[in-house]
Amino acid sequence: MMITKLTAKILAVCAFASVVSAHQAGAAMIVFQNGLNGYTGTQDAYISSAASQREKNYGTADRLILRAGSVPKNILVSFDINSLPDDLCIDSATLSLYKLRTTPDPIGSVYKILSGPWSEGNGGNATAGDVDWNHRIHGGTAWNTPGLGANTDYELPASDSENLTVNGWYSWDISSIFQDWYNGIDPNYGLVLKATGNNDTLEFASSEYGYCYKRPKLIINYHQGCGIVPEPASLSLLGFSLLGLAKIRRFRKVN
Repeated sequence: MMITKLTAKILAVCAFASVVSAHQAGAAMIVFQNGLNGYTGTQDAYISSAASQREKNYGTADRLILRAGSVPKNILVSFDINSLPDDLCIDSATLSLYKLRTTPDPIGSVYKILSGPWSEGNGGNATAGDVDWNHRIHGGTAWNTPGLGANTDYELPASDSENLTVNGWYSWDISSIFQDWYNGIDPNYGLVLKATGNNDTLEFASSEYGYCYKRPKLIINYHQGCGIVPEPASLSLLGFSLLGLAKIRRFRKVN
């Protein structure tokens, strides 16, 4: 049967589109932030080593407090990522926090939490299930070391560190951590932010902060279809289309 010019061209275009879509899918970005597009999956709290605050819960505070020195305060944050499709190719992942209060410049470092899940809680004196300095689950499970211990409660080395100077947005690269969460290599227990340097108190907007655009963000850059090999049917279609184009060329020469 003679293949017309139109039929051959259609076949060629379809086959070419199939192969290109498998190999050259565009890059895109997803942002998880409470209040953005209906997202509510952020949990955050700070925990304090002050003697009177070790069993207090700050999960409902609108500010996350970070402090180095003799009475440290650490920030815990996690994001529910279960809504992500399972066919993404992760290019990068970033934790972003908005600093509200300017002080001298301690360094803030982000670490992956290892020891288990925690709950941001309801504020005030810690009750069953709340996170505090001594417990990741108040009334049930203590941290291996109060305030989280290195290589028992959180993983060394830090995923990233930032010099916290002026007010505004700060971002930490957590690509490797996120990749392990997304691929199911490690469970997602969230992150802890710890400070070193000057004995100063820093404040960041929490997921309860009144201006939603300043709340903690998880930014994921990705593309789709990486490493996808065209199915045999697509390759056959491409071959058939190329054969059709060859017939068109021969037809033109004859006529």
